[in-house]
Amino acid sequence: MNVIIIAALALVSAHRFEQKISMSGPPTAAMQQQPDQKSVMIWDGPRMRTDQGSESSSIVDFKTDSMIMLDHQKKQYVEMKVSQMLAQAQAMLAHMKAQASALPPEQKSQYEEMLRQQTAPLSVVATEETQKILGFDAKKFVLKQGEKTLGDVWYTKAIDMSDLAPFTKQFAEMMRGATGSNWGDILTKTEHGYPLRTAISIDLGGKRATYTTETTKYEKVPTDSKDFSAPAGYKKVDPNAAQQPGKTLADPGGATPAKRSTDAPREPAKDAPKK
Repeated sequence: MNVIIIAALALVSAHRFEQKISMSGPPTAAMQQQPDQKSVMIWDGPRMRTDQGSESSSIVDFKTDSMIMLDHQKKQYVEMKVSQMLAQAQAMLAHMKAQASALPPEQKSQYEEMLRQQTAPLSVVATEETQKILGFDAKKFVLKQGEKTLGDVWYTKAIDMSDLAPFTKQFAEMMRGATGSNWGDILTKTEHGYPLRTAISIDLGGKRATYTTETTKYEKVPTDSKDFSAPAGYKKVDPNAAQQPGKTLADPGGATPAKRSTDAPREPAKDAPKK
């Protein structure tokens, strides 16, 4: 009987997070008010899946260096190497920096400042403030970029992510390579715990907007291999053919909502997991 119980518990090994991403603040010409977005992230060892609503999903396997991006509306998918995606993203960042040289002086200065803010290191500073979030004890950390305060991150140690430690580190490295930012490090600060909520305030058109990513549900679920592969009937397409003009396939997973929060500054993009 004990063997059966242990075997059953071993199957319940995947972490499942439901998250909500919202924006508050007056709409501007640069950014219109957006409805709340919902995402689901499932993390099982080296494999991570992120569902953005019912429209798209991304699946990353750090062990095999593979990434699958699903388009549920078109019932098709793109498959590529994580290392290939990173090379593409780094080429895009290099291209953006090169573009600045062709701009008029004033625009060049603004553009270079935008890129500097995107890649400037982020850090968190602990406070004594605590509260219950989703029934878990959470502690507030101030999110900073140099001396500038961007927002806050609420971590909890009540969710044990230690089994994912080797892979959250790889996630952080992936996000750094894809965006030039260390946002992934902030999201996977395992010594602080799992980030249940992140709030980032930015200036848009002279007005202040706040992006909040909050975990609304957490549970351990049985591992299901179907979660980490393309559904039957989906058509595999070439990455270059699937890519839209002016966009890159370098969004590994949105998932991490937290990541999307940061996109705001333009975020970068590891709350955790997506810790």
